[in-house]
Amino acid sequence: MFQISDAEFVVLSLLASEGQLSGYRLSRIVEERGYRQWGGVGKTSLYTALKKLIAAEMVSERLDEKSSGRGPAGRLNTITPAGLVLCVD
Repeated sequence: MFQISDAEFVVLSLLASEGQLSGYRLSRIVEERGYRQWGGVGKTSLYTALKKLIAAEMVSERLDEKSSGRGPAGRLNTITPAGLVLCVD
């Protein structure tokens, strides 16, 4: 069985329930719902978890074409069927 961290579980769960989210929006939801205190899910662990899940093909990402402003274009993240199975098990 594949072991995941609390941060990875939070990312998968939020993507499963909320749909496509940017890393920024994921971070805001974690803050709003108190997951930082509850699960020790800091910003760094959140983004690290997101990168690991993308590399493991449990989350997919694409450029947000509606993103505007300075800096790099935003990215939208979506849970994949493999991530959904892991999240539900």
